[in-house]
Amino acid sequence: MAERHRFFLPPGSLAADRITIDGEPLHHLRTVLRLGSGSEVLLLDGTGLCCRARLDSVGRDQAVATTLERRLEREHPCPLRLVQALPKGDKFDLVLQKGTELGVTRFQPVLSGRAVARPEAGRARRWERIIVEAARQSRRPCLPQLAPLRPLAEALADVDEPLRLVLWEQGARPLA
Repeated sequence: MAERHRFFLPPGSLAADRITIDGEPLHHLRTVLRLGSGSEVLLLDGTGLCCRARLDSVGRDQAVATTLERRLEREHPCPLRLVQALPKGDKFDLVLQKGTELGVTRFQPVLSGRAVARPEAGRARRWERIIVEAARQSRRPCLPQLAPLRPLAEALADVDEPLRLVLWEQGARPLA
């Protein structure tokens, strides 16, 4: 069977047997992919709930789909938090994209003493969209969390995972 197109919807929106799709997912399925009534899609809520659904109608403002199958998918049992100082320019976009593809479960952007980058207004919304797109393309059932920007010392104080790796460009010891 052909691979189904995947769309992330807000948590809680997959509870009913008939699901309404609007916003960016609607734009993507209607305008970009040109899917119509009868097409089967996979709808995800970002927490692991996946619904195989059939599109009943695709309109300008919304699409309606009927749930055919519901299942819960789990991610890898080892959570991975990435604490990353904010780099200059759009480099953090790439960190989010590749980190999501590699399985990071939580991103913690930080301000460090040597970092000169400061986020622009609205940057968090852009970062969320990058995470959603990378998760969709890499077929992840759950969306990584994006924590708010914090000072490095505060972020490190909240890290309670037993294994902590700190990467430093001038480090002499290889990882492998």
